[in-house]
Order: sequence, then structure tokens, then C-alpha cells
Amino acid sequence: MQKADNKLTPENISALAHVVLFSGMDHSSSIGALSQMVGDLLRGLGFVLAKYSDAEWLHKAAIFAHAIGKNSDTPLGNKEQDLRLAFLNGVVWSLGEFIYQHRMNKMSTMWTRANKIGLDCPARILSSGLDAEKRHLSGLQKRQHTIFQRS
Repeated sequence: MQKADNKLTPENISALAHVVLFSGMDHSSSIGALSQMVGDLLRGLGFVLAKYSDAEWLHKAAIFAHAIGKNSDTPLGNKEQDLRLAFLNGVVWSLGEFIYQHRMNKMSTMWTRANKIGLDCPARILSSGLDAEKRHLSGLQKRQHTIFQRS
């Protein structure tokens, strides 16, 4: 991978997802296994991770989830959120040392690095995205109700 190609572009995120699928994992794989694979790929391929907003991280996670789940025979439902979380956790894990889970003293460095790129808490980022979707749906419902009352 060339220096110019090692950013988290939509094309590269889709390519990562295809490597994950090629390895035998899919939408039914555990969050931990998917996160580990994403982290190892990002670290191993030398991806340069920039700071992104919550919305940008949500978009990148959605690209990954869609690429993993698009060939599923069944609707993903809540599993889509799991796939998004697996991607975001994988990005965080890529910032730590290899097999950092076995060296707890190294985790604080990983989280410091994650904070610098806007990934202080992947679950919070996903939750805020869901809150925004709920507010949007509630607003649509209120507008629809108002339209029906006028009719």
C-alpha cells in the first residue's frame, strides 16, 4: 500500500471489509473477533488515522457495516450496530501495541491515541448517532401528525 492510499477512505474501508469477509468472518462473527481483525489490518497495513468528528466516524463505521452485511440472507437489525461498533473498536485497537490485551499497562497509551483522533468512546459515538436518528424520526412523526390534523 502506497503512502497516499493508507487513509480511511470509503474505498479502503470497503476493501478492509472484503478482506474480513475473505478471512471467513461475516456479520455473525463476534464483535471481539471482528474488532481484532480490523485492528490488525489497520496496524499491519500502516493506515494513517486522522482526527474525525463523531459524524465522520459514524459514517465510516456505516460503510464498514454495509460492506460486511450487504450479502446477508437475513435483515441485520441490531447486528448493524454491532458491526459499526466492531469497526470503531478495531480502529481503537489498531492504536495499541500488538496483542495489547495481554499487557494492561499499555492500554492507557492506546486510549490516549484514540482520544487524539476523536475516538474516546466508540459506544458513546454510536449512541449519539442513534439519539440523532430518534430525534429525526420523532420530528417526522410530529410533522406527519400535523399534516393529518389539517386534512
